[in-house]
Amino acid sequence: RAHLHGGDRARARQRRAMCTVDKLLIKGIRSFSPDNEHVIQFPKPLTLIVGRNGAGKTTIIECLKMGSTGELPPSARSGQAFIHDPKVADVTEVKAQIKLRFRNMLGKPFVVIRSFQLTQKARGKLEKKDLDSVIQSVDEHGEKVSISKKCVDINAEVPALMGVSKAILENVVFVHQEESNWPLGDSAGLKKKFDDIFSATKYTKALEHIRKLKTEQTSLIRDFKGKVESLKIQKDHAMKLRETYETNSKKADELTARMAEFDDKIQEAQEEISQAEAVLAAVRVIHEKRHGLIARREAVKSENARKLASISTELTESLDELEKMSDTFNQKFSTMKQERDGMERKVTDVRLEVEALKEHRERLIKTAGRLGAEAEAQSKRLEERLAFAQSAVSKHPELGISAASELNCEAVSDALAQRLTMRQQASERMRTKHREMDAATGAKIDEITQRLSSHTQRIQLINEQQDARKARLEAINKELGENAVSDAAIEELENRVKRANELYTSKIKSDFTVQLKADMEKTESALVEVERALSKLRSEQEHAAQAGESELKLRLKKEELFSKNDALETLLEARGERLRSIFGAAMPMHVELKDAVMEKMSDLGDELASAQSEVNVCEANVTVLEHEVETAKSSLKKLKEDMNAIQQSEKVEATARVLGAGGFAGYGEALDAVNREVGDVESNMTTLTSMQNLFTRFVEDAEKNQSCSLCKRGFQSIEATDAFIKDMQTNLANAPATIANLEERVEKARERRRLLQELGETVALYKRLVEKLPEAELLLSRSEESLSTAIQAKRSATENLTSKQHAHAETSSVVEDAGNISRIAKEVEVLQRAVGGLENSALGSSGDGRSASDIVNDIELLDVKREASEREKQILLKRKERHETELLTLERNARDLREELLLAQTRVEKRTQLKTEANDISKAITKDTSEQKRMEEERAPGLAEKDALAAERETQRDVQSKEQNALENEIRELQRVVDTLNGMNKIIAQAQSSGTTESLAKHTASLDETNEKIETLEGKWRARSKQLKTKDEIIARQSDLKRELEDNIAYLRGKREEETLLQEIDQLSSEIHNMGEMTEVEKKLRQQTNAKNDLRTEHAEAQGRVKAHREAMAAASAQLKGAEYNNIESRLSKQLVELKTYEMVSQDLDRYHHALDKALMSFHASKMEEINKVVRELWQRTYRGQDIDSIQIRSDSEGTGRSSYNYRVVMLVGGAELEMRGRCSAGQKVLACLIIRLALAETFCLNCGILALDEPTTNLDAPNSDALARSLIEIMKSRRDQENFQLIVITHDMEFAHLLGQRELTDYYWRVSKNDNQQSSITREEIYD
Repeated sequence: RAHLHGGDRARARQRRAMCTVDKLLIKGIRSFSPDNEHVIQFPKPLTLIVGRNGAGKTTIIECLKMGSTGELPPSARSGQAFIHDPKVADVTEVKAQIKLRFRNMLGKPFVVIRSFQLTQKARGKLEKKDLDSVIQSVDEHGEKVSISKKCVDINAEVPALMGVSKAILENVVFVHQEESNWPLGDSAGLKKKFDDIFSATKYTKALEHIRKLKTEQTSLIRDFKGKVESLKIQKDHAMKLRETYETNSKKADELTARMAEFDDKIQEAQEEISQAEAVLAAVRVIHEKRHGLIARREAVKSENARKLASISTELTESLDELEKMSDTFNQKFSTMKQERDGMERKVTDVRLEVEALKEHRERLIKTAGRLGAEAEAQSKRLEERLAFAQSAVSKHPELGISAASELNCEAVSDALAQRLTMRQQASERMRTKHREMDAATGAKIDEITQRLSSHTQRIQLINEQQDARKARLEAINKELGENAVSDAAIEELENRVKRANELYTSKIKSDFTVQLKADMEKTESALVEVERALSKLRSEQEHAAQAGESELKLRLKKEELFSKNDALETLLEARGERLRSIFGAAMPMHVELKDAVMEKMSDLGDELASAQSEVNVCEANVTVLEHEVETAKSSLKKLKEDMNAIQQSEKVEATARVLGAGGFAGYGEALDAVNREVGDVESNMTTLTSMQNLFTRFVEDAEKNQSCSLCKRGFQSIEATDAFIKDMQTNLANAPATIANLEERVEKARERRRLLQELGETVALYKRLVEKLPEAELLLSRSEESLSTAIQAKRSATENLTSKQHAHAETSSVVEDAGNISRIAKEVEVLQRAVGGLENSALGSSGDGRSASDIVNDIELLDVKREASEREKQILLKRKERHETELLTLERNARDLREELLLAQTRVEKRTQLKTEANDISKAITKDTSEQKRMEEERAPGLAEKDALAAERETQRDVQSKEQNALENEIRELQRVVDTLNGMNKIIAQAQSSGTTESLAKHTASLDETNEKIETLEGKWRARSKQLKTKDEIIARQSDLKRELEDNIAYLRGKREEETLLQEIDQLSSEIHNMGEMTEVEKKLRQQTNAKNDLRTEHAEAQGRVKAHREAMAAASAQLKGAEYNNIESRLSKQLVELKTYEMVSQDLDRYHHALDKALMSFHASKMEEINKVVRELWQRTYRGQDIDSIQIRSDSEGTGRSSYNYRVVMLVGGAELEMRGRCSAGQKVLACLIIRLALAETFCLNCGILALDEPTTNLDAPNSDALARSLIEIMKSRRDQENFQLIVITHDMEFAHLLGQRELTDYYWRVSKNDNQQSSITREEIYD
């Protein structure tokens, strides 16, 4: 737009990269199907999207806005109406998605993905969920990077990437059709949108916040002045408290010295008392012990008498002899009990074996019963199968099998399966034939439908156009009635406008305005002089106050400097020796002492950490190695125990008999030998059984045919035949004994093999132990050597750590003191500089000056003058306001009359245009009606033929369905019979292969053998039980003898204890006589205790006086340490500094508020001037009417602040300015809003070259529509050198689309339409096809 806005702006746009959109994917939004993805690309510089009303064009704008800002379109009911309705899709849940690919200002591509879900709940309720929002991009390595809404605010991130604010995207770039006329909306909404576009809200809040801070600062300054006076009083009281503290401290020290003397005397008395108490305690212990021994002797004596009375036979042997006899008797008695336990175990073994055989017998009986039941069930199954096969043969005579009693069931099953296969093949051939017939009829119907489609579509299009024209005719008739106006009324309005303009001109040219302006300037000049004089006096007053304040600060700083020097010297005396021991001769400066100590601590800390790490490593190694040694010992012990257990089990008689002489080492050879033996015996049994069967057949053949079965030759005589038969019978008679012998051998061999196999795991363990024992011994030896080395290393590391810890502790003990020394030294330096500066300042400002009271009097006189001038100014302002109000009233009246005249003239022009349009529509309706009638007559024969073919196809399908169902019923019946018969055959075959009869005979024989074993073992068990009873009787008699021997031993031991106690009592009586009587010792102890108590009384009196003095000290110290007097000097100084600081802050806030307010005013004025310039030029070039010269946006400052504005759109008509809202036509309203949006895009979209227009020709007549198209074309041509400029136009007006769609701007357009399911789709069409 070089011709509109100058070459500089165009060149700046060409140099700057701008944001563009590349592609949009829509799925499940509005009328777009959730089953398909609809994609549209946006070419540059123009993207055209066309389609009928209701096709879904505006949905594209809604998706662009949702993708970029996350905002729902108007009337979307919280998003429920935005997503495809589940009821329309006939599902309970619809998932929708929007994908928008765009490029940022640097040309980097981004994809924003927003997914939604709409669920149909009970009672028709819809629930919408936002599933996820993601921004995808590609990093510098070419890898895809995703950012979800959990990490960032997607709604804020996307506008930031596009280079414009969210308000610009919503109100300028992607504006919904329903909201496109917002510039002519209500004033509150217009103000909010312009404030959002200008981002003025946050700056207005900042100004308000600064003003609020200024008020708070003023209040704080007043509070600080009161606090300074209070702190001065508190400081004087603190000095008195310090004197009280020192007096009481001196008296308390004197009394403390006397208390120390009393403590020494009390300690001596306490030592004497302790010696006396020790003697008394020893005497008491001896007395108590003697009385205890006497009581114990009496108890033992009584117990001995009881034991003697209970002994039936008192033995004459001594105690030692009786104890030896008891030991010998116990050994014999233990041997007898062991023999008895062995007999009991044998009885238990026999009993358990009998019980096991009985359980085995029960199992054999149950198994035999089950085998008998299975044999009966097999017979029943055979009968059922024969009956079912006969029934199937009788139902299907086509098989050619007779239903005889000796029917072959397998043959019947095969025949039925073959018949089933044949019928299935016939069914498949029938289905193929029916499909071919149906397809042929359908092809004919499709051919007719295709032939009639052009007529159908044209008739539908004509109907839609006729409906639209009729609706437009009704609207035209309604508008004609609304716009009725007469020529006389227009002439009357022109006269009234002329009179109002003359009255306004005469009022504005009067001399009153000039005189009022001169008076105002004079009053303001007087106010400026007074303010200048006041400013000078206040500066002088402030200088005087600062001089007094500097003197106070100097005195406070000197007192603080003296206190800091004293504290520094005290600390250096107390900690100097320790610091010298740490640093030696290289003692750092006082200011740098803390840093030096911390550096030393850091070095020691590193060394300590290294030493500790070394110790930890050594301890970990020792722990690991100890665990390895313990593990190795445990493993070796376990291996040896397992080997001993195996070797012991090898010595067991049963195991040794099974393994043979080779033991576990020869296990493999023993197992191979027994396997060979089992194989040989089983082979001999098989051969013998086969020969027995062969001999039986030979005998039968010889008796029947008188010939040999082997060579097939006959015998020469009957005797030869008898001899042969006899020989065979002899062999048959010997065969059972031989077979029984072989069976016994094979059972024994199998039993040994089973035992050997059971020992297989033990043998495997034995081999592993033989291999692992040497390895475990070697591992234990190596682990013990490593452990010894690690323990020595740990000891060395621990010693090193101890030395480092000691050095670190010494240094850390002075860290706090070093910090205090450095801090106080720095404070001393700062105070020295501050004192010097204050002294110099005091010398420089010690000139002559007026007193503060004189300055205050002058200020009061000037305040009186200023108030008088301000009252005079207010009077002049009111007079000016009244005059301006009268002018405004006259101007408003003239403006209203001009607007009324303009409106009447517009109605006359509009009536003429409406009548012409109504005539054109009537002609078009007549023409399209005749064409529709002709096309319906041409289509009628084809529709009749199509209906006949459809009826024929339905009849044919019914017949085919009946045939197919009959054949499938026959196939299902055959399949059932075949499956049943096969199932019976399978069950019978499984029963036959299980060998039920042989198993039954075998179990019967085993049951007889088990009964014989049970009888034998029960006899053996009764005999051993009798022997066990005899043994129990002998043990009972020996127990009586043992109890009598133990009673005699217990009596003799009691007599010996009684004699020992008597000797101990005599010894304690002798010790009591040597130590003295208890009464004398107690008397001496009481005298020493009374002397000690007297000393304690005097000590307590001194302690009470010390406590009183210390309480007085504590009270003074508590007051000094309290919040009221703690650090009173520094607090006073700090309060004075803070007071001055807050005063300076208050002045700065005034300056900030003024600067920000002025900057906002300047920015807003420049932007509004730029916007109105673009609006004026676009309107004059686009609008084809003569009633409106141009339009402008007016921003009026609110009374609450100069940086807050109200906005309105006005139109300039013949030099008059009229508010456009409510006074313009619908077409003028649409055009004005479009031009304002274009101007806002030109001004604010410096980083975004996108602009979307949804139905821009709504309510525009043909001339204005053409002019708008030409303006848009000129805009695109002026942006030709700007690569990233994009204009997206959505319209149903094909003429407007063809005007825009020039080949140098675009080669194709997108058409949005609906299919038969009323689902929207997007197709690409060439612009000139």
